[in-house]
Amino acid sequence: MILVTVLIRLITALKSYDLIYMLTQGGPGKVTETISFYAYRLGFRFLDIGQAAAVSFILLAAVVALTVLLLRIMKEK
Repeated sequence: MILVTVLIRLITALKSYDLIYMLTQGGPGKVTETISFYAYRLGFRFLDIGQAAAVSFILLAAVVALTVLLLRIMKEK
């Protein structure tokens, strides 16, 4: 049960877009910009769909890598 909870919180933390968009829209400058918000800005504001897809794929790879790492750590215990 702990594993599922940690995985869900990890994925939620990495894709936090809506809260940043509603509160600061990237903040003063780019201070509060996350990778998911950066992908949104590339794709929809600057119309650079290819680079936005690449950034999103990197985010997916990071989530998968962290999930596999967490599964291995929990399996050992």
